[in-house]
Amino acid sequence: VQLLKLIALAGGFEPHKLTRIYQEIIQASRGSRWVWALTFASGIEALAKMLKPNPTISEKEREDVKSLINYIDSSSGEAHLKRVAVNSLHRTLEMTTIRTLRDLQSAGVIDTTQLSAWEAIRNPVMHGSLISPYSTKEEDEQLLAMASMTHALTRELIRRQS
Repeated sequence: VQLLKLIALAGGFEPHKLTRIYQEIIQASRGSRWVWALTFASGIEALAKMLKPNPTISEKEREDVKSLINYIDSSSGEAHLKRVAVNSLHRTLEMTTIRTLRDLQSAGVIDTTQLSAWEAIRNPVMHGSLISPYSTKEEDEQLLAMASMTHALTRELIRRQS
C-alpha cells in the first residue's frame, strides 16, 4: 500500500522513477545474466542517488583536503598524476554512491552481504567483464543479494517519503 501511495502521489504523466527502475530489472531478466547484473547494479545506484543525503563534511576535513591539494599542486611530478590525485581528494568531499551505500549499511538499511555483492559485481560488469552465462552458486547468491538490496533500498525510500 505504501509503495502504491508513493508512486501515486508523485503526480504527473511520467512514470515514477522507482517504477522505471523495477520495469528495467524485469525486462533485463529476459536477457543474459550479464545484462541482469548490469541492470541490478544500475538500479541500486539509482536508488542510492534517490536516498543520497546532503553530506556533512566537517570543516577540519575540508581544511585537510585543501592542505593536501596545495601540497600536491606545489610538488614536482607529472601533471596528469597530480590531477588524478587532486580529483580523488575532491571526491572525498562528495556524497558518492559507495559512500551513500556504506552509510545505509551502517544505519542497518542494507547488510554486509548485499553491499559486498554489489561491490563484487558492479565494477567488473560496468567495465566490460562478463559474468558466467551459466548459473553458478556464487554469482546466483550475489544476484539474489542484489535483489534483496534493491528491495531494502525501496523500503527505505518508502519509509523516508511517508
